[in-house]
Amino acid sequence: MTFCLRITVDEGLAGIADTRVVSGAESLTASKGATYPGPGFSFFILNSGLRSLRDKALPCFEEVFACETSMRERLFKVVNLYAAQIRRMAEEDGKALRDADLSFNIHALIGGQMVSHSVHRLYRVYPEGNWVEIGPDTSYQIIGNSGFGKPILERSLTHSEFRLGAAETDGDGP
Repeated sequence: MTFCLRITVDEGLAGIADTRVVSGAESLTASKGATYPGPGFSFFILNSGLRSLRDKALPCFEEVFACETSMRERLFKVVNLYAAQIRRMAEEDGKALRDADLSFNIHALIGGQMVSHSVHRLYRVYPEGNWVEIGPDTSYQIIGNSGFGKPILERSLTHSEFRLGAAETDGDGP
């Protein structure tokens, strides 16, 4: 039931995610987002999909990011580092997940601003490790179960609060 939502408003970029984790009969609360503020950069990563993949992806990414200081001037370079960890994890864990009848399912929204950007940027990363940049013409982006995220969006913001995009005209989002 995971959902993550990114919204563009006049003040900038906001990301939210639910905190409910369900596994069989077990239900708990845990963060599905991580923030990375630093000198000359600030970005977030929101994940949906298998929780075990998120819990492995973030420490692996953080270890590489800590060593690769040259990657901090452009957000797409950060996204490339994260995507490389996703592809590595697919090689390491993909077969075991398929053998257990689970799909390699991790999606991410990575958004923020780096020192070399005049505006914030947003990227969507797929389980295959490929990514796309989400442009300013898309007011919001939902990953995971959009049936949960879209009603929260519609209750939280009015259409006049969106900066640009489809939500202003048809209310259906991306």
